[in-house]
Amino acid sequence: MDFQLNIAMVVIGGCVSIVGALIVVNLRSIKKCLSGLGLRIDKQDDRIEKTRDEVTALSGSMSACKIDCDRTFVNSEVFLRETGFARRTLENVTSAVNRVEGKLTVVEKLPQICGDISREIVKEMKNGAP
Repeated sequence: MDFQLNIAMVVIGGCVSIVGALIVVNLRSIKKCLSGLGLRIDKQDDRIEKTRDEVTALSGSMSACKIDCDRTFVNSEVFLRETGFARRTLENVTSAVNRVEGKLTVVEKLPQICGDISREIVKEMKNGAP
């Protein structure tokens, strides 16, 4: 029985040592994979950090651009108000120019009108006014 117990112990010990060796190999493999994974995660964190910095810079740049656009361009309400005011002003100027043009036409024809009136007066004086 002793012999059988020794053989059983040798077989069980061999199995345990093989299983233990497999466990150690698997644990080392897992450790290596985790180390590689840690390096990849660190690289991704660095890229995320860099991207966040770029996004922050772009956000600041876009805010400055929006402020510049607001300063440079008017919004639609102001544009419509100014356009309506400009149209009314243009209509007023056009009517004033038409009035001035009409007065200038009368002034240009004034010598002819005066001449016609003078001729009529002279004709009446020659014919004898009653």
